[in-house]
Amino acid sequence: MEYDKPLSADAFMGTVENIETEKDDVEVAEAGNYLRTQVIPKLVKKLDSLEIIPIDSVSLSQALHSHGINIRFLGTICQQTNLPHVREICIIEMIARAAKKIFRKQLNDLIFNLIKEDQANYYQGILLF
Repeated sequence: MEYDKPLSADAFMGTVENIETEKDDVEVAEAGNYLRTQVIPKLVKKLDSLEIIPIDSVSLSQALHSHGINIRFLGTICQQTNLPHVREICIIEMIARAAKKIFRKQLNDLIFNLIKEDQANYYQGILLF
């Protein structure tokens, strides 16, 4: 990635208002704009020209990260690319990540409910003893 200006992790937190935090907010907004207008289109151009050829979601993810692009921009890449196979990889990866999030939430809820039931049975056993 070509963006060399260090950025504050506290930007847009809204905890303290001063000139420094306002400056941090502006710098982070500029970096985001640079990413959306320069870095992502440059990667899409490399993908469309077959300079970079992702064959699966792992290689696409590596290409994004090597260009300083977070996976959360998969939708943007999917919209901007002209290549059907890149679009397909993006869509598959987005669906897989959404499904993973749903399954993880359901599993966590199931485990939490089982633990609650187990604790209730344990305390009920103590009371009956």
